[in-house]
Amino acid sequence: MKLLFFIVYCLYPIWVYGQMNIGAAYYPEHYFDAKQWKKDAALMEEAGFNLVRMGDFAWYNMEPTDGDFVLDWLDCAVDTLAGHGVNTLLCTPTAAI
Repeated sequence: MKLLFFIVYCLYPIWVYGQMNIGAAYYPEHYFDAKQWKKDAALMEEAGFNLVRMGDFAWYNMEPTDGDFVLDWLDCAVDTLAGHGVNTLLCTPTAAI
């Protein structure tokens, strides 16, 4: 039962177009280190993850000052994950407001 709870609530199994996606929430904004993102992506690939959810708490990093949007770090994180076969589900960052 504990394993089922872990799979359902922690790994976010999502069926899209007949394929089951397994992944987790990921917060690259907690550390701006591309080397760490590469390590994380490699571990996710090794674990069989093919989807991460991110962006829901990243508003401050996306718009550090009013009207000044900085998204290059997000592009880099998404590209790094994609390079390891991990798709990204970008969330609306309203949880950070």
